Amino acid sequence: MLENCHDQYHGTWGEDHEIAEAMCAAAAAALPSVGMPATRGNRSSVANITASSAAPWPAPATAPSAAAPASDLVSIVARHSVAATPTHNIDTLHAMQHPLRLLALSTLALLACEDDHGGGFVDEPVEIAFEARVAELPFACGQNYTALGSDGSGGTPQDFRFYVYDVRLVTDAGEEHPVDLDDDGVHQGGGVALLDFEDGSGACTNGTAETYTTLKGTVRAQPRHGDGEAGYSEIRFRIGVPEEQNHADLTTLPAPLNDTTLSWSWNAGHIFFSAWGVFGGAAPFDLGVHVGSTGCEGDATAGAVVSCSNANRPEIALAGFDHDTSKIVVDWGALFADLKLATPPDLCEVVDGETSCACHSFDPGPLCTTLFTPLGLDWSNGKTIAGQSLFRVQ
Repeated sequence: MLENCHDQYHGTWGEDHEIAEAMCAAAAAALPSVGMPATRGNRSSVANITASSAAPWPAPATAPSAAAPASDLVSIVARHSVAATPTHNIDTLHAMQHPLRLLALSTLALLACEDDHGGGFVDEPVEIAFEARVAELPFACGQNYTALGSDGSGGTPQDFRFYVYDVRLVTDAGEEHPVDLDDDGVHQGGGVALLDFEDGSGACTNGTAETYTTLKGTVRAQPRHGDGEAGYSEIRFRIGVPEEQNHADLTTLPAPLNDTTLSWSWNAGHIFFSAWGVFGGAAPFDLGVHVGSTGCEGDATAGAVVSCSNANRPEIALAGFDHDTSKIVVDWGALFADLKLATPPDLCEVVDGETSCACHSFDPGPLCTTLFTPLGLDWSNGKTIAGQSLFRVQ
C-alpha cells in the first residue's frame, strides 16, 4: 500500500524528489490542522469558506494510530471534517470540498515524504559474481602461467582466497544501498563472505575442492518509481573481517569466519586476504602475501579488547557496475606485476640462511609494500589508497 502511496505522490507532484517535497510541504502548510478553525491555515488558503465555518472542529471520537494505513487516515480526516459541519449551509460545504480534497491528498503526500526512502522502496535479492583470472586467462590451480611479474616469468598458483564485507551498491546520485549478505552456514555468515577461487589441486595444497565465487544477498531499499527503477552504477566493498569479529574465539564464530586455515595463532587474528604462487622455474620458490591487521594491542585470548593501529581493510570501489549484467574480475597475476620472479626478488629477506619471500603483513617492509599496493592498501599505515589493480568490472 505504501508503495502505491509513493507512486500517487509522484504522480501528483512529479518525479523530482526535491521539487515534489517542496510542493508537498507547501500545500500541507497552507491547510488548517484538524481541531483548528478552518479559516486559519498558514496561508489562509480556504478564505472562501464563510464565517460560519470558523467554529472549531471537534476531535475525532477515535484517534488514528501512527501506524494506520494511509487510506484509513484520509478516510478519518474526511469523515470527521464533514461530520463537523452539520449546521453549515450548502455553499459552505461546497467551499470546503476543495480544501478537503487537498487535505486528504496532503495526508498521502506527507506519508510519502516521510517514507521517501523507506515505504516507497522495496528490497531486492541480488547476486554479485566474481571471476578469478590471470590477465585474460581463467585462474586455475595446477596451471603454469607465463608473462608474470616485471620480467615476464612463469609461475603457478598456490592460493587465492579473501573475505568480503560491507558491500554497497551505489546509484548515479551517489546514494549507497547496503547489501545484506545471506547466511548459508558455509560460505557466508555473520555479515561476511569468503570468496574462494582455489580448488585444492596442483600446488594449492592448503585449500579445499569446493570453490565459492558469487555473493548472495539482499540490497536494501531499491528505489522504484511507477514501473521503472533507479539503477546502480557502482559497487563498493571491503576486504577483511569487521574489527569486532576479527579477534574473537574461532569456536564461537559462524562459518566461514571459523576457518582455521585463514587465521593466525597470534592474538586470534584473521587472515583477510591470501594469494600465493610458486615461481622460479627449475629453482622454484614460494612468494605471496597474507593480509591482516597489525600493530594490535590487547590479549584476545584473555578476553581483552584488541585494537590495531593498521586495520588493513581496503575499500574497493568499482564504477560502471550493473548488478544485473556485470561481474567483477579479480586478477591473481596483477598482485605480482611489479616483482621480478625469475629468481627470488631482492625485496625478499634471508632468514637462517634461507631466502623467504613471504609477507605476513609485518615485514619485510619493501616486499609487503609492493604486494599491498595492487590491493589499494598503504602498508605503512593500513589505509586505503588509490590505484588498486586487482579488481575490475566486466
